[in-house]
Amino acid sequence: MDRFFFLSGAIAAFIGVDLGAFGAHSLRTKLTPEMLNIFEVGVRYQMYHALGLMAVAWAITRWPETNLNAAGWAFIVGIVIFSGSLYLLSITDTRWLGVGRIGFSRDVSQANILGCDDLDPSLVELLHCERHLLARAHEQR
Repeated sequence: MDRFFFLSGAIAAFIGVDLGAFGAHSLRTKLTPEMLNIFEVGVRYQMYHALGLMAVAWAITRWPETNLNAAGWAFIVGIVIFSGSLYLLSITDTRWLGVGRIGFSRDVSQANILGCDDLDPSLVELLHCERHLLARAHEQR
């Protein structure tokens, strides 16, 4: 699974860079500044999740006795549902999606899945940093 999660993270980062360039160059004239900002937040979240996926891949090789596969899947679900809903919101202006609640619920489940007390303190710090970055990005929206 470590190779799958690392490859998924790399692909998600590649797509995130492409979507960021697409938003900066093609959508700038088509979206309102508010919707463009929401699109950019989706790209940022996707990049954070891509890095999280690569961290999970590394953690699986470092601590093979732990079950981090669920955390990797939570990152993938986060990209698809959370970033995807931000992309959909920005392009269609559909506000019934409840994006904030979905993201918060996913973060709580991710923390429970990871079982932070069983992990190395440096990895726990990395996860807290990821959660803090996501919260700041959400506040900016």
